[in-house]
Amino acid sequence: MLRFANLFFLLFLICTLQPSSTAHPRTLNGKLQEVFPLIGTTLFFVLQIFRLATLSMFGIFIVDCTLWLDKTSVDCKNFTVYKDQSCDGYCWKTLWLCSSIATSTICIFLMCQRINPNLRPVDGTVVAGFLLRKPFFWSIGLLLSLVIIYDLLIIRNNEDAKIAVEVLVILSKCFTAVVIFQLNYTMYPSRNQGFNILTVMTYYVCLSLYVLDNFLKFATVSAQVAFKFYTVNNKSSVNALRIIDLTLMVTNGLLYHRFVQFFWDKIFLGEKDILMVYRENFVDNLNKFVNCQNHEETIDAQRMT
Repeated sequence: MLRFANLFFLLFLICTLQPSSTAHPRTLNGKLQEVFPLIGTTLFFVLQIFRLATLSMFGIFIVDCTLWLDKTSVDCKNFTVYKDQSCDGYCWKTLWLCSSIATSTICIFLMCQRINPNLRPVDGTVVAGFLLRKPFFWSIGLLLSLVIIYDLLIIRNNEDAKIAVEVLVILSKCFTAVVIFQLNYTMYPSRNQGFNILTVMTYYVCLSLYVLDNFLKFATVSAQVAFKFYTVNNKSSVNALRIIDLTLMVTNGLLYHRFVQFFWDKIFLGEKDILMVYRENFVDNLNKFVNCQNHEETIDAQRMT
């Protein structure tokens, strides 16, 4: 599977990179420069279809484990929905994580100004310097750090945890955060900018899958928090470690909620700075309200005369 993923990514890079114009200029500057990006877009669209399939199979696994077996996707042993298949629940979880990480890696690569200058007004170093001065960067970073600690505790304390799979879970969250920070300052492809319909469609399919992906995890974590809270609330003696575990689980759900909210807003808001938290001075805000009322009173007075 890793060989297939490496081969797929290599083919995508070859098809996406602009071919050199030094050799055979007529051929490479003509049809090949149109065909190569189209092939790359097609491969990426196929990856999204595969990602949707693996997400569906993993969704069956995690929903059954969470709602009916009262387990998580880390220690679910009695799952039997498609147990007889050649690929069990953890196999589909691994494939889903690999496809998600591959998608995020390709998205980060495509958001480079050198690759798509029409979609990125500035390069990554400018964006990085800008992010360091924004509160949302540090808030998401803090949430992500706490969630990583929570995942590491799961690996350490759960004997049934598959270390390789849980490491992929951590990497998936980190890559998703990087995609959010970069995508917030990337314009969306449109037909007016010369992008073909397949590219535009693939862009929105990819964002929609990010929404479904993180919403599924947010919903399952919310269900786990509800079960955990019910368990803690019915214990005569409350364990401090159980409270800490519940708190970190809530933090994990908050991170997924931030992810869902961003990708959902990005679908509809496009070039807007979605992560921007704009706060006006309350005096200016009140003055605007008073001026608006005065303007309405003036219009009413003119109508009366």
